[in-house]
Amino acid sequence: MSGLKERAKTLIELAKSSAFYVTDGVASFNEKAQSLIDSAPEGLFAELANSLEALDTWTDESVDASVRATAEKLDLKLGKVAQPLRAVLTGSNSSPGIFEVMIVLGKDQTLKRIRQTGA
Repeated sequence: MSGLKERAKTLIELAKSSAFYVTDGVASFNEKAQSLIDSAPEGLFAELANSLEALDTWTDESVDASVRATAEKLDLKLGKVAQPLRAVLTGSNSSPGIFEVMIVLGKDQTLKRIRQTGA
């Protein structure tokens, strides 16, 4: 939550920016997020879902390693993976750190949101 507090100037902004944490899935995507999703490398979301599904533990370290391994497997820089992933998970192109978001959402909600993209 500290990542959200730093960005919000009012309680209303904080509530709006944190809504993605408490909803079941993402209701809508802002324009930049949708563009990131649409331009994501083919197969990215399926690879991420498969890699994350295989994790026995859901920790900062394991989630980070899984996403980085997927980027390496697809010969992509981390940003080319993290930005579309952020968009899928939050509906926005900006949020707290992507690994923090994934930990707070949990494994089931993270995978659900990735798979909703067609993965």
